[in-house]
Amino acid sequence: MAPRLSRRHVLIGLGGLGAGAAAGTSWAVFGDPSGAVLAFLREVLPGVKLDEASVQTCLRDFTANWSRGKKLAIGTAWRALGVRNTAALHARMEKLERLLLTFFLVNSNFFRVRDPRAETIVYYSRPVGAPCASPFTDFSPPA
Repeated sequence: MAPRLSRRHVLIGLGGLGAGAAAGTSWAVFGDPSGAVLAFLREVLPGVKLDEASVQTCLRDFTANWSRGKKLAIGTAWRALGVRNTAALHARMEKLERLLLTFFLVNSNFFRVRDPRAETIVYYSRPVGAPCASPFTDFSPPA
């Protein structure tokens, strides 16, 4: 004989589902997307050791001029889908993925070390108004 569901059991079950949905939504919306960014960088830079604290700093610097709404929307997408999957959805998101990778590489010691797989790659935050940090910039006067 099958057990009979009472109204109490249904309400308890719906309450549990609602709490789980609320927890998942708050994780996706209000969580820190740095984990998704770290996973993305590890995926596109296989075998390269990354300094996790500086990746968080990079994300903070990268999104410093974004509105709260943009941070919330893109951060939610990155946490829920991942940076690569979000980029696959739209060309503007793909451009953002490329900008993020470029921003991290140019402002880190990636191009300054002999072998990026042998040393830990660290992002260096630049103060506002600091000169260009690109290792490819040539400030010498023209010949």
